[in-house]
Amino acid sequence: MFGRFSSGPLIKEIGQVTSGRIGEEEVVSIRTASVVCANYRAIVHDFPQVFSAEALRAKPLIGCDACAASRRLCPRAINDWLIRNAAFVSRPQLLPNAVNSPIEVGDVVRTAYRPRAYGRAVVVPIDAPESAAGARFLDLKGAGVAAGKIPTHEKHSTGLEYLGYVIADFFYGWLIDTIFARTFPGYHIVPVYAVLDLGFDIVNGWHGTAPAGLHVRRAHSRPVPDDWIPLSGSDRERLMLHVELLLRKFGLSTTGAANAFRLANAIDGDELVYLGEAVRVTTDLERQKATKVAQLIRDHSGEPGGDNCLEITNVQLASDASWSNKTLQVFDFGHIRAERDFVNPVANMVRNAALRVGRIISPRDASFVRPSNDLRVDPELCNRRSINALGFYAAQAFRSASKRAYLGGHLFDQRAVETMLRIARLKALGRNYDWAVQSVAARRLAPTSNFCPSSVWSSLDTAERAAIGGIQT
Repeated sequence: MFGRFSSGPLIKEIGQVTSGRIGEEEVVSIRTASVVCANYRAIVHDFPQVFSAEALRAKPLIGCDACAASRRLCPRAINDWLIRNAAFVSRPQLLPNAVNSPIEVGDVVRTAYRPRAYGRAVVVPIDAPESAAGARFLDLKGAGVAAGKIPTHEKHSTGLEYLGYVIADFFYGWLIDTIFARTFPGYHIVPVYAVLDLGFDIVNGWHGTAPAGLHVRRAHSRPVPDDWIPLSGSDRERLMLHVELLLRKFGLSTTGAANAFRLANAIDGDELVYLGEAVRVTTDLERQKATKVAQLIRDHSGEPGGDNCLEITNVQLASDASWSNKTLQVFDFGHIRAERDFVNPVANMVRNAALRVGRIISPRDASFVRPSNDLRVDPELCNRRSINALGFYAAQAFRSASKRAYLGGHLFDQRAVETMLRIARLKALGRNYDWAVQSVAARRLAPTSNFCPSSVWSSLDTAERAAIGGIQT
């Protein structure tokens, strides 16, 4: 439904997620959740103990009448399974707070696992019997703060994620995986099974008051926090830099304005600022590196479009990455951006170098990568502001539709969101809007034997074009 996915590894025991500390806590079901978009093929592949023909004969899933009559696996039944297994929130999020509106909870309580530094994400087991086949867990990002914490609007402290941002994140992941498929097929993203609207709001956050959402991802193994920053020259560092430079060929980057070294004084001095704080220099090696970075930033300060900084990559890899096999899985796309050009020096962060700054690539180096005119994604559509706007539009329209409000005479439901994402991806890859619309409509009409007839929709009409017209730039 949303492209390819890696075959594994699939987590069967919680200890496979990390070698570090894993906390246990209770999460509570949410009554008001609904599926915004879903990768059904990845779900069916990863959970054969639930969705294989043998499993369905033993325990049929309830879906629509048309699917029941034709013995097809119904997306409606998969959606019900997703809600039952993924629509959870942590107990502290239920207490009165300044972050979210009241949450309508159900009567299901499940044990969740929160590895160290998982922030607002937890890992939960599915409600299926033990089986040698298939995954046993779901990774839920946006499920609330950990036990003993109070949700606040301080940085990384809400426990939640805006639905609009979750949709934007989903789009960037799908777009990046499309690039991987065309260049290095062994590179993948960690599969995102679905995006859920949780049915309540984040209140007075950085985007005001808007619907809260949830990423439902494949449970995966990550390095322990102490190893997130790789060693200089390690395979992991090579892979991180390779992914960054590959994406830059297409006009995308994992670097951001916040994640960069800047000069404390643009006129003179070697003092640096990183993440808004002064960089402490305590050794001769650190002073030498600070002087080098400061001089490099000044050397490029006059570049048109430059931001007077040293950009730092932020490629987040699951533990199964291999340089020799050219295989990896990337997770988390909230920091992805698109640019017409790249003009600032860039570096990886490594833990065994002064200031943790590894190899620096200057715009004057032969290895510095700029976007290719033949490959670059649409920079107007794919910049962070446009994709966020698209995501927040879809989130609000979907939430309004769930309240039976109609847009142009049509319900803006899961169908509309998925259509919008498909057309946006095609347009991002250089297709004009009309071609993208026609391509998606033609694909809908193609025969299918595996999924619900209701998912094979008619051609887009004028009202539907108007509803998704916001992606035209």
